[in-house]
Amino acid sequence: PGSAVFAEWGYERNPRLPLAFANHAYCDEEHTRRGAWRGTFCGLGIIHGFENSWGPFADLEHDQRGLEYLLHLHRFFTQIIRFDQLSPAPDLIAPGEYAPGKKPLALASPEQDVVAVYLPVGGEVFLRLPRSLDDYGMEWFDPCSGELADARGDATTASFITPREAQNGHPQDWVLLLRGEG
Repeated sequence: PGSAVFAEWGYERNPRLPLAFANHAYCDEEHTRRGAWRGTFCGLGIIHGFENSWGPFADLEHDQRGLEYLLHLHRFFTQIIRFDQLSPAPDLIAPGEYAPGKKPLALASPEQDVVAVYLPVGGEVFLRLPRSLDDYGMEWFDPCSGELADARGDATTASFITPREAQNGHPQDWVLLLRGEG
């Protein structure tokens, strides 16, 4: 409920170009991917820039690495599940202590027969679901590769542990997807 503004969170830096803004030093493809997933899991659209599209450096002939990650996100929310049928569902995440930036984010359909959970640094998530895990098909979506894989959860605690902990020297982010069966 209410309104929100999701501002542009930075331009993905092209390391082949000179550093024009010191605060862009860490705006790499990891930053692009994670910012996009965090934004969508807040129920917001994506506004992103690439250094190649910035006037003084305009290099529109070459895509930057982060574009591939945005294409995975687009496919997830248009071909696998539909973004327009989901809303933020923070109550599905069981209460717990999370360091800043590490708390999982959830989206769900009104009936909660489709639930998606973004784990920005992987690890374990405990869910408070309206039905048994047996009522859902469960998959992991890898935001780095765009691949889906089977997921298994602990039916007693409704908890899940991500498949891999690290990617490119960073904690791996994952998306858990639960879809009602039957």
